[in-house]
Amino acid sequence: MLILTKLILQVFYTIVQRISATKNFCRYARTIIFQLMYSEERNPSLLHGKVGAFMAKNKYGITDEEILSAITWHTTGKDNMTDLEKIVFCADYIEPGRTKQPHLEELRSIALSDLDMLTFRILEDTVEYLKAKSFGLYRRQYYYSL
Repeated sequence: MLILTKLILQVFYTIVQRISATKNFCRYARTIIFQLMYSEERNPSLLHGKVGAFMAKNKYGITDEEILSAITWHTTGKDNMTDLEKIVFCADYIEPGRTKQPHLEELRSIALSDLDMLTFRILEDTVEYLKAKSFGLYRRQYYYSL
């Protein structure tokens, strides 16, 4: 199941990355998310998880709620994440193409030993980054429906 999930998520990541590179991404996102948050307007890359989950369900027929949730929250995380959500969230942060995140080598070294600690440390780094850049913290919203 985990290998299949990984493959599915990689396909959606690729598709959504292509869509999010277009100028019409925010317009498309508004058609499925009733109200964009200010932080999403300022940083549309935050939307690719939500758009990806919508596409997974409505275009590709994925109905497993845990997979859809993992796609939705892989960029920002959320409270009470399942193990699958944590795996996808952490994998997105420490994937080999990333080079600018702080503590990457240390995080990668604990990736296979302590998922909860890895998740916590990534969230810590993310909060520090957002504070340093004077970005607000992302607040979960329910203005869209999968």
